[in-house]
Amino acid sequence: EIYLMNADGTSQANITVNAADESDPAWSPNGQKIAFTSNREGNRDIYMANIDGSDVVRLTTDTNEDFSPTWLSQDWLAFTSNRDGNQ
Repeated sequence: EIYLMNADGTSQANITVNAADESDPAWSPNGQKIAFTSNREGNRDIYMANIDGSDVVRLTTDTNEDFSPTWLSQDWLAFTSNRDGNQ
């Protein structure tokens, strides 16, 4: 699960409520979105959601593993993949 909270540990909020393994949260440059890794469809893919957890969108659909998203700009993400059998 992915949680947001204040730096002092208060106001914890779960933004990805489901049984999947979710990790690698990356905050968008404008602070409105979070990209993250999830296996909710069977293998690890990159997803994006609003910071309140709404409007979850699956960004990658490859049958291999995609993970560790990083924002390059408001419109571009980089991520790691093993699509060619390597990482």
